[in-house]
Amino acid sequence: ALRDAKNQKEVIKKIFDESGIQLDVITGDRESELVFKAIRHQMDIKKDNALFIDIGGGSVELVAVQKGQIVKSKSFPIGTVRLLSDLRECSAEYENQIKSLQGKLVGALDYIHDFKIDFNFCVGIGGNIERMAKVNPLIVDKADPTPLHLNDLIRMYDVLSPCSAAKRMKLFDLKADQADVIIPAI
Repeated sequence: ALRDAKNQKEVIKKIFDESGIQLDVITGDRESELVFKAIRHQMDIKKDNALFIDIGGGSVELVAVQKGQIVKSKSFPIGTVRLLSDLRECSAEYENQIKSLQGKLVGALDYIHDFKIDFNFCVGIGGNIERMAKVNPLIVDKADPTPLHLNDLIRMYDVLSPCSAAKRMKLFDLKADQADVIIPAI
């Protein structure tokens, strides 16, 4: 989110002035590259076609990999905090905002579809994915709750979305910010 903030320079300066830490804001392309390197470091992907997804607060990075090489990657400004903010602004009177939000999501899905690659698997990384993996065993009844499968995500959404953030915190041991963003992350 800092990448697109209007007051980016002021925030970076304040952090430096108060902590002595110099932040470097990276591009979405650089973030996609780092996602690829992190996963490649943990998994042997030389023979596979995979989709890597980093679901962050400000953006989502998609990286298509064929035989261990990046074929295509893109960063979308549709992170969970942004989506949550957009959803809070939406109501019956804000039909244009709802259409805009749908357009952002469809754009990312179209991008994946346009890869024209048969993916062997998908790897998600980031705090949102970790929270989903933490909540999944509490919802599904199976011996090995990982990896997360599409039907696990659908079930998780069906169970969590009707709950208030306070109820999600209590039932699934989530912090306030986690209980808020897990729905748009799913």
